[in-house]
Amino acid sequence: MMLDAIAYAQVLEPPQFNCIQVAENGDATLNWTPVNDPGSNFTHYEIFSSLFPGLPFNSVDMVTPVTENQYVHSTTLTLSNDYYYFLQTWSTDGLGNFVSENSDTLRNIFLEAEPAGNNCQNCDSSAYLDWNSPFLDGADVAQGLFYEVWTDYPGNTWQLLEVLPFGVTNYLHIVQNCNPDTMNFQIRLTMPSGCQFISNIDGDNFSDNTYPITAIVTDISVNSANHGIINWESSVSQDTDGYWIYECVNGNTVLMDYVTGISTNTYTDFFAQPYLGPLSYAIAAMDVCGNTDTTICATSMFLDVENFVNCDEAIFMDWTSYTSWYDPVGYYIIHHAFSEDAIFSDNPFSAIDTIPGNAISLAYMHEGFQFGGYNVYQIEAVDTINDYHAFSNIVGTLVPSYEPPAYVYLGSASVVSDDSTKILVRMQPTAVSFSYTLQQYDEFSLDWDDVLVLDAINQDSLVFYDSGLTTDVFSYDYRIIVTNACDIDLDTTNLGVTIQAEGLASQQRLVNTIVWSAYEGWQNDVDYYNLHRKIGDGLFEVIGQIDQDAELFYEDDVSGLLSTGGNFCYRIEAVETPSDLLGITHTSLSNEVCLSLEPVIWIPNSFMVEGFNNTFSPVISFADIESFKMVIFSRWGDVIYQTEDLSAPWDGTMNGNTVQEGTYTYYVTVKDGKGRAYDRTGYVTMLVNKEK
Repeated sequence: MMLDAIAYAQVLEPPQFNCIQVAENGDATLNWTPVNDPGSNFTHYEIFSSLFPGLPFNSVDMVTPVTENQYVHSTTLTLSNDYYYFLQTWSTDGLGNFVSENSDTLRNIFLEAEPAGNNCQNCDSSAYLDWNSPFLDGADVAQGLFYEVWTDYPGNTWQLLEVLPFGVTNYLHIVQNCNPDTMNFQIRLTMPSGCQFISNIDGDNFSDNTYPITAIVTDISVNSANHGIINWESSVSQDTDGYWIYECVNGNTVLMDYVTGISTNTYTDFFAQPYLGPLSYAIAAMDVCGNTDTTICATSMFLDVENFVNCDEAIFMDWTSYTSWYDPVGYYIIHHAFSEDAIFSDNPFSAIDTIPGNAISLAYMHEGFQFGGYNVYQIEAVDTINDYHAFSNIVGTLVPSYEPPAYVYLGSASVVSDDSTKILVRMQPTAVSFSYTLQQYDEFSLDWDDVLVLDAINQDSLVFYDSGLTTDVFSYDYRIIVTNACDIDLDTTNLGVTIQAEGLASQQRLVNTIVWSAYEGWQNDVDYYNLHRKIGDGLFEVIGQIDQDAELFYEDDVSGLLSTGGNFCYRIEAVETPSDLLGITHTSLSNEVCLSLEPVIWIPNSFMVEGFNNTFSPVISFADIESFKMVIFSRWGDVIYQTEDLSAPWDGTMNGNTVQEGTYTYYVTVKDGKGRAYDRTGYVTMLVNKEK
């Protein structure tokens, strides 16, 4: 234990080396924390220095007493270089000398301050500061240290300029003075112990004589009002005052305007004429001292759209490539808008297609254009790397209104005769002529055949007739095709399917039965059917109404119409369910179905003059009375009596004299409603009442 105590007293710890401060004349003041000397064995501190840690260190001086904590190394070399230092503690036991380990090796902070143009190309600043770390690489450095950058400008009074995190050993100081002036700088680093590293003072005559960093033009575009737009990324040079705007004409730049503010990044050329060709502009950033960067011309795209010619199937366009970016165009977007007039600014654009940026041909054919106004186009170039976007001029071309009417509706398909139909079509009136083609469906070829073409302008309806038909046997399907002047089919109407009616007369039941096919094609279907009947040459009148959901047949009991001629004609009328489409209720008529019942002829076989049945006359129903004829013959074939008036019976006389009782031959003829003759012959017995 005694030997250990002696050893401890003989070899002391090295001092804690804290910091180095460089004076204005170059003297380096080394600061440390004195060692403990409990045995009073301390002899001196020895200071060593070198220009590089790999070179031999030379002894600079010895310092006593043990309580001393700094040393001034009188040298001007620190004004032009940095020196490495370490300290040792020497002690003795009276018999021999002992040396401690080396302290940490520190070096003075050596600062160089030079005009910035000597250190970076086109740096928009005037003072470039560079210094070293005071610690060896790999040294254990306290956390949270900061460098302080100090300057004596202006006014020769030192003031803090900037605080930088430890590890940063250079600083670019923007100089605002436009004329050369002397500026000095110093770096300071405060340690946790409070000891402060202070660098040498270095300076020069500085002025802002370098131009700002070039502003990058992001795009040359055209806005919706056809103004030229220049967009750029603001210069990163903090002393930028504004930007010169140039127009590039035939390879030369022509000054247009000046805009102030470093953050300004757009300019509108209200006098641009983008419809004449590409727009080309350049930007020059200028600092407060009037230094400007170089100007590079950037050019917009130019879009050319061919004028639409009637009946063109597409709108054709092409544009110049956008070449003003460092990176190639990723792709082009074609934008389309529609305007009813020549003012395009209020119409929203929508993207309709994209073209690769490396396409061989920058041309496009737009088939989905709109009629009745201006189809307007603009091209957008996209830089997918930097997310830049550039827009071409806006061009529109007028396309006449070939749009079909807002509505075309097949209102009805009716039968007008045994061989013809009538088709009614309603449409919105248009100022442009359209063709309306009536088509009939062929069930054999399973295709639509053209029947008739009518042109219409400023009309709200058309009537078509189709002939050469057999309407009492077939129903017919119709539709209308709307075609513009370019022979392009634009619209197809709803169907119209005619009603085909049939009938059967029952002689035994005295009932006429009518059946018919449904009408098809209306938007809201059939509401109900009316049954019309005509007797003989009379007028049609409605005798029944059938709901569209009921079975499509009707039985007409004509037993109460025996006095008619027996000829009945029928037709069916379909009535449309009301709709809001036109506010009109349409109807459709079927073919006529005419039925005839055979005449009912009853002839008595005897009569008695001056008796109860004192005349002879047939009783006839369902016959054409006007065609009636009756002849009475004697047994020898002589005509005794004849009449064409059913109301004039034979009274048993001839030339006013009563004939003899006996049997006589009669002949009766009458026609039915269709003109077919019905003859009856027989014998009638004439008696005379003897009691009278």
